[in-house]
Amino acid sequence: MTTTNPELDHYMVLGVEREATQSQIEDAYERAKSEDGVDIGDGGIGPARAADIESAYAVLRDPAKRTEYDKTLD
Repeated sequence: MTTTNPELDHYMVLGVEREATQSQIEDAYERAKSEDGVDIGDGGIGPARAADIESAYAVLRDPAKRTEYDKTLD
């Protein structure tokens, strides 16, 4: 899944610092899903925000993808 807005910073989407640990990223992902209502069908966030959260997590949870992504930020 790709983000609906490639300009978004994956770290910002999940609300973590660039130095965040894998555990912090997982916690932030779960928090973003629950706070923003991804897990709650009706009345939750829109599909664009849900896609951004999923895309950010897909990159940041994978060490190789995260390393490549971090290179684009330098």
